[in-house]
Amino acid sequence: MNERGILVLGWVATVTAIVMYLSYIDQIMLNLAGQKGSVVQPFATMVNCACTGF
Repeated sequence: MNERGILVLGWVATVTAIVMYLSYIDQIMLNLAGQKGSVVQPFATMVNCACTGF
């Protein structure tokens, strides 16, 4: 992978990590309201783990 590709992958991993941790707030609010959680948190975790695995 070239340097530009690594830079882009790093930014994508950073953004998905932020989304992953911020989505916990939504998850907690939904759980306190008695609803099941959204799919945002598991999806963001999956993408983040895939990006940081390189």
